[in-house]
Amino acid sequence: MKKLDFKRKIQIAVMLTLIVLMQFVLRTPFLAEPLDRDEGAQAYAAQRLVAGERLYQQISASQPPAVYFLYAAVFRVFGSSVAVIRSVALFFSLLSTLAMFFVGFLMFGSLGGLLAAFLFALYSGGPYIDGASVNPENFAVFFVITGYAFYLYSLKRNGSSGYFFCALSGIFFSAAFLFKAIIGLFFLLFLGVMTVSSKKTFYERPRMGYYALGFLSLPVFLSFYYLFTRSLFAFLMSVFVSPLNFIRSPLTPEMLYKTLFLVINENGILWILTVVGMSFVLIKDRKPKQYLMVFFGLLSMLMVFVQGRFMGYNYLLLLPPFALISSYTIVTWRKEPPNLLANIFGFVVLAFLFFTVVYIQYPFYLVYTPQQISEEKSGSFNLTLAGYVGDEIKKNSSKNDTIYVCGPEPEIYFYSQRKSASKYLITQVSDGIKEYGEGKKQQIMRSIVQNQPRYIVWTVPSYYFVDLFAYTVQNYSLAIEVCDWRIYERVDM
Repeated sequence: MKKLDFKRKIQIAVMLTLIVLMQFVLRTPFLAEPLDRDEGAQAYAAQRLVAGERLYQQISASQPPAVYFLYAAVFRVFGSSVAVIRSVALFFSLLSTLAMFFVGFLMFGSLGGLLAAFLFALYSGGPYIDGASVNPENFAVFFVITGYAFYLYSLKRNGSSGYFFCALSGIFFSAAFLFKAIIGLFFLLFLGVMTVSSKKTFYERPRMGYYALGFLSLPVFLSFYYLFTRSLFAFLMSVFVSPLNFIRSPLTPEMLYKTLFLVINENGILWILTVVGMSFVLIKDRKPKQYLMVFFGLLSMLMVFVQGRFMGYNYLLLLPPFALISSYTIVTWRKEPPNLLANIFGFVVLAFLFFTVVYIQYPFYLVYTPQQISEEKSGSFNLTLAGYVGDEIKKNSSKNDTIYVCGPEPEIYFYSQRKSASKYLITQVSDGIKEYGEGKKQQIMRSIVQNQPRYIVWTVPSYYFVDLFAYTVQNYSLAIEVCDWRIYERVDM
C-alpha cells in the first residue's frame, strides 16, 4: 500500500468529516423516538445500578453485563433521559463509521475505506434496521469493526508491536461478546484463520496466544468479580444460556419475512453488491484476506438467522461485512475495463441508492414526528403510551414509591424513575408468565405483597396472571384507564 502524501490525507479527512456529518444529520429525527421494550428494560436496569443495586442479584437481566454498565456510566455523568440514550447510540455509530474506514483502508486503500465508511454511515441508520436503537447490537458492532481493524493492522507489524495489536483485537472482540454473546463466534472465526496461518508461518503461533489472552481477559475478570459478589452463576447464565433461548425459540416466518422485506427495501443494494463481491472472491480473486471478509459476512448472516426473533436491529450485524464487501465490489468494478454490462451495473447501483434514500425513507425525515416514527416502525401506539403512563406515575408519586407493571412494557419503570416491586420484569407477552414458571410467579407475588407497590399497571388481560389480578382488585382502586391499559393505586394512599 502506497504512503499517502499530505494533500491526500487532507482530502480523506475532509471526506470522512462530510460522511460523519451526513450520518449525524440522518440520525437526528430519531433522537427523541420513544424507547422500545428492550431498550426500556436495559435503561431501567442501569437506573438501578446507579442507585447502588447489583446486577443479577437485585436486578434481573437476561443480557451480558456490558450494555447495563455502559448505560449506568452514561447516566452518572449526563443523567437519564431518552435524548441522552439516543445520543450515546449516535456517538457509537459515528465511531463505527470511522472504524469502518480503517478496515476498508487496510484492505483496499483510501477509496475502499471511504466507500466502506460511506455505505455503513448511509445504511446503518435506516429506520427499519433500527440503526438508531440502543440495543446491544448497536454497541457491539463498533467493537467488532475495531477488533477487525486491529487484527488487520497487526498483520502489518512485526515482533512485539504485532503481538500488542493482536491482543487489542482480542480485547475488542471480547467487549463485543459481553454486549451480545453470540458475537463470540467472530472470535472463533479469526482464531481459526490464525490457526490455518500458523501452519505456514511460525510467527502466527504467538499471535494466537496474545489474541486468545486478549479475548479472555474481560470475561475472566468479570467472572472473578461476580464470584466474589455471589452472582457468578447468573452471570454465566446471561452469557452462555440466555442466548440459547433465542436460538431455541420457534421460527416466526411472518416476522422474518416482514422485517426482512423492509430491511432489503431499505438497504437492498448492499445485498446485491455483497453477493456479487462474494462470488468474485470465491471464483476469481481467492486471496486470504478476501476469504476472511467473505466468511465474516457468511458468519454474520448465520448469527442473524439463528436467533429466531427477527427485529430490525438484529440485522445490524450484517452491515459491517456488507459495507466492506460492497466497497470491495465497487473498487474491483472500477478497475475493470469499461463495458456495457459494467455500465448497467453502475446504473442499477445508483437507482437503488436514489430509491432507498428518497422514496422509502423521506417520510421519516420530512413528515413524521418521533412518536409517528415509533408507531410506523412498531405498528403500535404502546411505546408512546408507555411514556405518558410513566410520566403520570412520576408526577403523582414519590421517589421511594415502588410500582409493578404486569405486561411487556418495562420502559414504564424507566420513564417513571420508580423501582419495580419485583426484580422480575415481564418482557414478552408472547411468552406470557410462562417465561417464569409457577415458581417465579410465586416469587413475584411474594415481592408484591411484601413491597406493596403504590401502583400496579395492567397492560395485558387479567388471565395472564390471575393471582396478581385478584390481589390487585382486592387492595387497589382503578386510578386511570387509558386505551386498554389500567393503572391501579393502592387504596390506602
